[in-house]
Amino acid sequence: MKNLFPKFTLVALIVLSSASCSEDQTELSDPSEISLERYENLSTSLFTDFNRISIELINQNAKFLDEDVVLGITQEYYNNDPEKYEAFVTSYKSSNNTNAKVKEELTSFQKEATDEIIRTVVSLISLFEIEEYLDTEFNDYFTQDMSVEDKDFILTFIVSYKESLTFINANPDLFTTSLVNGRTNGWWDDWGKCAAGTVGGILTGGLGGAAIGSAVPIIGTITGGVVGAVGGGLTGAAAAC
Repeated sequence: MKNLFPKFTLVALIVLSSASCSEDQTELSDPSEISLERYENLSTSLFTDFNRISIELINQNAKFLDEDVVLGITQEYYNNDPEKYEAFVTSYKSSNNTNAKVKEELTSFQKEATDEIIRTVVSLISLFEIEEYLDTEFNDYFTQDMSVEDKDFILTFIVSYKESLTFINANPDLFTTSLVNGRTNGWWDDWGKCAAGTVGGILTGGLGGAAIGSAVPIIGTITGGVVGAVGGGLTGAAAAC
């Protein structure tokens, strides 16, 4: 199958200024089929939310660890979508606890698939290699025959993982102080590999109940949970990396 996943970033760039609520509400209209459009919309929604929130953080000279500022920004940004804001707050404030709880609810396939992806990601040398690997995994899983719940979960995880790491790579200052355990702030050489593993783990919590046990999770709710988990969970773990 032709590699379609890299198109997501281009699509996101094109529609960043005009992303609509209709994209956030995309569901699986036919549980027997999964379309690429769903994951293009998810990628767009994640790209938009990460970047709109980060712009406001930068404008206020704040980071994701500044809880009051973050919650104020996101409450205003998600003003017309209370469920999305609630998903963000829940994941942002308790991503570690949520992650542990949600992992217990994953199917054996979901646990094995996500664990293998995370192990591979942290073994790779660069973000470019990670993105290529995740693109390949997306296309492989997209063509596999499995339950719609398992397929949607793993495809959602892969898209969320890629968008999260791409955003962190471009904005490390929003997650760390200028020095992390005495090392200069950077991406891969300093704390990136550790951060990549941490993000993979907390994303299962960020997806939350919306992506588990349902064939038709709302994209907006997933997006709020993912952005909240990454923003809260990674800043909390950054000092340990």
